[in-house]
Amino acid sequence: PDSTDVERITAETKRTRAMVQDALGLWPPPYSGERNTGAGTPLSEPRFTSSTAFHESRPELPLEITFGDRHTTTQWSVERVYWQSSPGFSASGWLSRPNGEAAPRSRPAVLSPHGHWRNGAIEDVVQFRCITLARLGYVVLAVDSIHFEDPRIGLSSLSVMTWNNLRGLELLRDLPEVDPNRIGCTGASGGGQQTYYLT
Repeated sequence: PDSTDVERITAETKRTRAMVQDALGLWPPPYSGERNTGAGTPLSEPRFTSSTAFHESRPELPLEITFGDRHTTTQWSVERVYWQSSPGFSASGWLSRPNGEAAPRSRPAVLSPHGHWRNGAIEDVVQFRCITLARLGYVVLAVDSIHFEDPRIGLSSLSVMTWNNLRGLELLRDLPEVDPNRIGCTGASGGGQQTYYLT
């Protein structure tokens, strides 16, 4: 493709990302101090020409991380973790880590949203994936998915799960052993869908 094609594709990519973020209620980012002043603006208008780079943004809302019970083996550990998703409400998940000392900012990390399994993030297939990655040296966060809808207030489960996952990425970036430039995301079934929207 020539430079005109690249510019067109780049502009369309930014516009599409902004539209997805807006549809999820995440444009501008919650708790960023910015206001969405474009309500009712046609989709072709400038409010959809730029998207938020969530890997660079930081909401003005403390994570307030709390750790719960921990299970440790000779190779890995898994512990319950909670973080603030919105004022007065917490998201939750399971944090798997390799055992042994790690140099600061040396470990890669993976966010691992789960699919529509009866036991959610503690389903065997999810925990096997997390533990296997931890044994390979990754720090892994399996976020508990929330399947709650309330159309009266414009709340969708996909919006809540995407936001909780974004806050989960913040949690991973804040861990002293995690390299914030080496964080991935993977999930199966509904976890794959969450990975898609998170991307």
